[in-house]
Amino acid sequence: HTGQVMMGIIGDGERQDANVIADAVNTASRLEGLTKAYGSTVILSEQTMGKVANAEQFQIRYLGKVRMVGKEEVVTVYELYGADEPALRMGKQRWLPTYQQALEDYYSMRFAESAVAFKKILDEFPIDRSSRRYLDLAARHMIEGVPVDWEGIETLQVK
Repeated sequence: HTGQVMMGIIGDGERQDANVIADAVNTASRLEGLTKAYGSTVILSEQTMGKVANAEQFQIRYLGKVRMVGKEEVVTVYELYGADEPALRMGKQRWLPTYQQALEDYYSMRFAESAVAFKKILDEFPIDRSSRRYLDLAARHMIEGVPVDWEGIETLQVK
């Protein structure tokens, strides 16, 4: 994540520690916690993506919009899958067009089409945890429906 921070030295004459305090630090820590939920090695916020020159040269895919419990801010997150082990990276690259279409269907509330596409990915590439997550979400939305004002923002408890 990218943002302003305040750095300082805290302590007394016998023990001192450098520390960084800011909401950006809290958000960065929470994004790191999302790596488990999405099965990602590196997750970037939209603020950081905006600072990356030539982002198209990197292997990056959109993960979604999240709101962390206790926060008002919605954070758009991306996965830098170029940092994954080779087999995982190659699978994500191979299935990227299908994944992107499945996400477009999901956010357009075409949950059945989205579920079919994510299932297709998982049949051939079962270790893609982001596709598994979205397949589960699409299935739940098909059964339970979504609120009228649904925007696809997930509220996540991140430790």
